[in-house]
Amino acid sequence: KHLLHNVDAFYRVFVREGNTEVQVQDWTKISRTTNEYYFMFDTRDKLPNEYFIDIKVNTSGVVDTYKRTLQFQIVNQK
Repeated sequence: KHLLHNVDAFYRVFVREGNTEVQVQDWTKISRTTNEYYFMFDTRDKLPNEYFIDIKVNTSGVVDTYKRTLQFQIVNQK
């Protein structure tokens, strides 16, 4: 059985208005099990837009940030 290293991971969600990033959700800790990381982001109250997610990983005090790791769109329900 493979166990994950001692790592803390966080995500944040934002939209873009021109060149400006508008924060939707501040850095939030990513949940983990013994073999995976996950987070749940409630989109029910979010406006139609293109959303971006950054991931920040802290491994034994070394922090790496991955910009625009994920991207998704919310569209109007018809």
